[in-house]
Amino acid sequence: MFNKQQFKAKMVLADKTMKDMAAAMGINEATLNRKINGHSEFTRDEIQAYRNTLGLNAEDIDAVFFAPELTET
Repeated sequence: MFNKQQFKAKMVLADKTMKDMAAAMGINEATLNRKINGHSEFTRDEIQAYRNTLGLNAEDIDAVFFAPELTET
């Protein structure tokens, strides 16, 4: 499950804006906002661009894009 807070936090820590990330991913800001808000999925190339732009490792990417869904027990 996508973790919006982690996505944005890692951008802030890297001093990147939404405009920076959209450009790096090859999409416009409106499309990036739709993806962040769950209206469409990120592609493999977009995830790779995010990783490369922010200098993240595989664990960071897992925490953002493949976080386990929280369920109530």
